[in-house]
Amino acid sequence: MFKVKKPRSRKVKKDRTIFFVIVCLFNFFIIFGIFFSSRSTDTVKKGALAYDSRYLQEQKGDPFITRNPNLEPNISEPVINGDDPSLGNRDAVANLILFFDPDCPYCREQYQVIKRVYEKYSDDLRLVWKDYPDKDRGSSSWQVAVYGRCAYEQEKFWDFLDIHFSDMNLPLPEAASKAGLDQRRLAKCLSSEEAPSRVQKNIKEADSLGIVGVPFIYVNKRGLLGEVGEEELESIIKFEIQGATR
Repeated sequence: MFKVKKPRSRKVKKDRTIFFVIVCLFNFFIIFGIFFSSRSTDTVKKGALAYDSRYLQEQKGDPFITRNPNLEPNISEPVINGDDPSLGNRDAVANLILFFDPDCPYCREQYQVIKRVYEKYSDDLRLVWKDYPDKDRGSSSWQVAVYGRCAYEQEKFWDFLDIHFSDMNLPLPEAASKAGLDQRRLAKCLSSEEAPSRVQKNIKEADSLGIVGVPFIYVNKRGLLGEVGEEELESIIKFEIQGATR
């Protein structure tokens, strides 16, 4: 005699369906949590994602003027010794070092972003300028850099730079006059080799770091290639400040 199996009750089926749905939802929330945590961590550590100068990669769409492609770095970080124009506390926990061409329109745009960020973090941030102009001594780029160094000799560098960047077509002698430079001292500086040698020293340093163009920024040892937005730059600076104060 055959034993006929009774069909499973609807309740059992319903219970198994509910169990299956619960398991699926549990797995979904675990995966979502992992993903969200990863994204949050990436956001917090956004400042740590700056380019290392040893592994430069050109950012598509970023304003960037190539100086010397395919350079091999010889040193790992910029030299800060008081020889270059600077703003802020020398003992600041974060150094913002600019390798800029003072006659580069992209550098001018980036400088405006940097000024706004510097004003927010001036207590913890030191701004340092490094010249990286065209190496041709007859170029406008080189001449502006030399004028800037002569302005620095009179402690007027940042005044001169602001005036020059406000109107890059303004003749350099007029920009120097507006910045309040003593004309006799300026003429003496321009006729000497002191200012050009300091510009050349910055160029050599940039080449030794493997920097291939401008604008290029360092936040402490972190290198940033091309245009950097205000929000991104703030994130990197805050990351460096927080790391130094822990």
